[in-house]
Amino acid sequence: MLTIEANADIAPFHDRQMAVLTRDQRMAWLDGLLPEEEILRPLPARTFRIKRHAGAPAQPTLAL
Repeated sequence: MLTIEANADIAPFHDRQMAVLTRDQRMAWLDGLLPEEEILRPLPARTFRIKRHAGAPAQPTLAL
């Protein structure tokens, strides 16, 4: 999984998100036709729907 800077939807929860390619970017990515900066960028705000489950913590505590 390739991560990039989080967009406005994900940023309140985490500073990174997985890179998402649109359908028209797939072959350009695989063939190396465009620079990474043009493809690997956060999607516009309100692209993702964020829904919290009632009673679930925002992020589980990690034990080391």
